[in-house]
Amino acid sequence: MTFIVPAALLVLAAAVYGGVEKGVGDEWPVYHGDAALRGVAAISLPEKPVELWRLKAPAPVSLPPVVGGGKIYFVTDDGQAHAATLQGEKAWSARIPPAEGKAPGPGEESEKLTTPPLYARGLLLAGSGRGNLFAFDAASGKVKWKYTVGGSLLGSPNWMEPEGARGARILAVSQASGSVHCVELSGGKPAWVSKPTDRCDGSPGVGSNFVVFGNCASELQVLDSGSGAKVAQIRFPERGPVAGGVAVKGSLAFAGTRDGTLVCADAAKGRVVWTNHFGNGEAFATPAVAGGKIVCASNDGLVACLDKADGVKLWSFTCGDEPLSPAVAGDRVVVSAGGALYILNLSDGAKIWSGRPGDRISSPAVADGRIYIGTDEGFIICYGQAKE
Repeated sequence: MTFIVPAALLVLAAAVYGGVEKGVGDEWPVYHGDAALRGVAAISLPEKPVELWRLKAPAPVSLPPVVGGGKIYFVTDDGQAHAATLQGEKAWSARIPPAEGKAPGPGEESEKLTTPPLYARGLLLAGSGRGNLFAFDAASGKVKWKYTVGGSLLGSPNWMEPEGARGARILAVSQASGSVHCVELSGGKPAWVSKPTDRCDGSPGVGSNFVVFGNCASELQVLDSGSGAKVAQIRFPERGPVAGGVAVKGSLAFAGTRDGTLVCADAAKGRVVWTNHFGNGEAFATPAVAGGKIVCASNDGLVACLDKADGVKLWSFTCGDEPLSPAVAGDRVVVSAGGALYILNLSDGAKIWSGRPGDRISSPAVADGRIYIGTDEGFIICYGQAKE
């Protein structure tokens, strides 16, 4: 299927999303770094990072944190949102307010946040298991608005910038229906809602004029970012459900599938470019796209680096546990696996450093020369350069 770009979008393309070609630096405002979900930070990391601080949270931290506006934000497994300073001091904690000001009745549970957070323009956004997208004031934790998607929210919300400024519009995907809701950041009013597709557990990636996400129907859905209209449906072979995020570079989209395959698809042409069955487990980690390399992971313990042009495997590294979505910082790969945190050499996959901050840790946020992770023991831990 051919992807036809309206003339108006061609004019707008350069302003729609300015973060596609550059890695983030002092911030990591969304799951996997930027709206394209490339997982790349334009920073360097110390050869041997040390723990700079740890902050105790009231519950385990399984979801990855984000960094923006001079703070780190995270969601705990009990469904609360939290903010801390970059020095490891608590700033605020917030629960979802009870509906209509009423506390839950006997046997009823409070509404809980279930997605990684997103920082945009002084707001923190996260979705709930009841299908509501909440915008919290990033300075105080107070709820500014709520938008009902319906069903449940699992994948991270994302942002677009049709006005040339980050976060002008927010994207949230209904897990049950696979429909994308595009919401104005100012006030939470809907801009458009796409048609239902199939169950979607992952996060959408944003290109210059399109939004792409995978679903359980073994396909990528490509939408026009201005209207939400479907412009391509790219099918995979059998056993190809996508439950992770889709990374974007130019017109290319990269996603892992249930059977351990990494798929490269051309959103503009609506077709698969190449595939590589690199792992024997589920490849639901969001791949990192760094220059001409794709770093991906499967839950059989394998981290692999593929050539972006043809999918040929360049190197692989075996972890002792299931690796999560990898990040790239300069010439380093940062990846969590079970309770271990690894730093690998991007050029050949050699292990440079490893540590074990917990029994199970989140995927990392990488910003300003530091690494931030959450642990199942309820800590947020910051690694960086040792103090002199």
